[in-house]
Amino acid sequence: MINSTVASPDQSIFSKRIRIAFIVFFLLCIGLNLYCSFIGFKNPIGFHHSFRRAQTAMSAFYTIIDGYKIAYETPVLGAPWSIPMEFPLYQWTMATWTILTGMPLEMSGRLVSLFFFYCCLPVIFLFGRSLGLSRTQALLPLCLTLLCPIYIYWSRTIMIESMALFFSLSFLFCFIRFRQQGNRWLLALAVACGILGGLVKITTLFVSSIPVILCGASDIFNVLREQHGNPNVLKRLASVTGKYALALGIPVVIAVVWTHYADSIKAQNPLAGFLLSSNLTTWNFGTFDFRFSKQLWKTYILYLKYTQIGPLLGLVVLVPLFITKSPIRIWGVIALCTYLAGPLVFSNLYFVHDYYSYANTIFLLFAMSCGLLTLQRLRWGEAASLVLLVMLGVFFGYCYTGSYAHEQSTPASVPPQLMLLKIVTHPNEILFINDQDWNPYGPYCAQRRAIMNKQHFGLNEPKLQKSIALTGLEKITAVSGKHLSADMFAFFKLFPKPIFSNIYLRRDVYKRAYKTLFHVDLDASGPPELLRVWYWQNQFSLAVAPGGAFALPVPASARSFTAQVILPQQKQMNSASYQGYCTDDSAAQQLVFERTFSQSAEPLTVALPEKNCQHLVIMRNPQDTTKLSFWTEMNFH
Repeated sequence: MINSTVASPDQSIFSKRIRIAFIVFFLLCIGLNLYCSFIGFKNPIGFHHSFRRAQTAMSAFYTIIDGYKIAYETPVLGAPWSIPMEFPLYQWTMATWTILTGMPLEMSGRLVSLFFFYCCLPVIFLFGRSLGLSRTQALLPLCLTLLCPIYIYWSRTIMIESMALFFSLSFLFCFIRFRQQGNRWLLALAVACGILGGLVKITTLFVSSIPVILCGASDIFNVLREQHGNPNVLKRLASVTGKYALALGIPVVIAVVWTHYADSIKAQNPLAGFLLSSNLTTWNFGTFDFRFSKQLWKTYILYLKYTQIGPLLGLVVLVPLFITKSPIRIWGVIALCTYLAGPLVFSNLYFVHDYYSYANTIFLLFAMSCGLLTLQRLRWGEAASLVLLVMLGVFFGYCYTGSYAHEQSTPASVPPQLMLLKIVTHPNEILFINDQDWNPYGPYCAQRRAIMNKQHFGLNEPKLQKSIALTGLEKITAVSGKHLSADMFAFFKLFPKPIFSNIYLRRDVYKRAYKTLFHVDLDASGPPELLRVWYWQNQFSLAVAPGGAFALPVPASARSFTAQVILPQQKQMNSASYQGYCTDDSAAQQLVFERTFSQSAEPLTVALPEKNCQHLVIMRNPQDTTKLSFWTEMNFH
């Protein structure tokens, strides 16, 4: 039988000093968690699982633009743009906070995640109290949670994990209290939390449901045992099973309804068939053989060591659960089984994503806390549990500094090609991305909708053609890909030369990009192969090779021209020679400057004639030996 309340003998009275020491340690844990949580809080999305973070942020971004929709947009697979996965409660909360406060979207997402993580703490505390722990004892799992690396790092990312965990733990707590007290409002609250937890992330709710399932099995067994031969056994059995059916069944039914609805929306997208739930069974659960494979558990043990608890020696605190009699140990064993249920059921998800352990590590920490509490029954056990708690804190700190801390403190930078796309394309224009799976990171950073050719379809593929037709070929102005087929250049009317990296633009947009970036009229300039867009010293620059020339339309009121000329540092002496001419509709050219640049960075100021200067054409000496020089900050005054 699983008792909901721990017997009083386990509530050993702490000596005053030990109790104060635990409280001080708890306060220290809060301070450390707060400090670590806000490291890198303003940084852009990092690269560790940027796929999932960008997917969430992108949905929130387009919620702000297009409004709150059940069929919310994650526009990476062409029109129609909606490919709903989880119910967008987190995305709506993140967007609402951004709208109300004006806070940057990514900071809002982090703040929402952190808020729900801290909301988990009183739920854990009250759950411990409901099991009969004293107030000081109930702080033990909170200390471990606050110091655990996976909760420090992922609780301040743009992810749904902490919200899902809060509702799932609330479901568990409310049901256990209902089991103890029988108040129907607790059952209703448990069902409500279960519905929200399942809609936000059903896999997280499943993990938190394991103790409820085990309690249900225990209660049904007890009814069958105690009511043996009683004619009312069926009525009693129906009453018990009905409570569990309501608590577990309603959230599951609602989650299934949402899944069917989401599938119906995704089925409307020609390229989203791989996201239908029927096609994700192996991805979610893995195969039976994989579930018990050496590969899975070797990887998961590494996750345990490097992202959850640090040195595996810390698991020694679980030993008292198996060698000492204590009423709390049954809940420690249940928590341990709950922890293992995650990777056992969703084996591939836990194998691929270290952040999936956010849902179940809390139960390992609770099991470890139960081990420490069981130890307290022994002589000097209270002092020993405090020492072991401090040891675990050191282990967790070692784990955090060796894994997540470096990435968290290292500012991530948005790749320049994505910044370029944001600058040179219009918000209503579409990207075609040929070689990046369906990772939303690129479209999100560029803040552009996209067709991502995940399955590497050729242009003749009917699904791809249908997607392009629904999206609108005329809206596709940029194509990204390392190995584009020849027919793509003709189909999308691309300029044959990439503007930057592997970014190709439609011919008219390619010309427009030079005007946007540098005020350059490409039609009036020299050979385009001698001009390049370069990202130099954290800004976009115009790279000019020997023999290259670029033309800048001169405003009628302009009287001078300024620019910055940069030469890359080289071991040998380098220089770049330029001549600047004013031209008009006639063939005449008027020399306005002639200069050789030899320093790494030199300003240029040129006076312009009052008449006959429609274009300022700047030509580079073909005889220069230096390969490139860069022009930036070009302005007319």
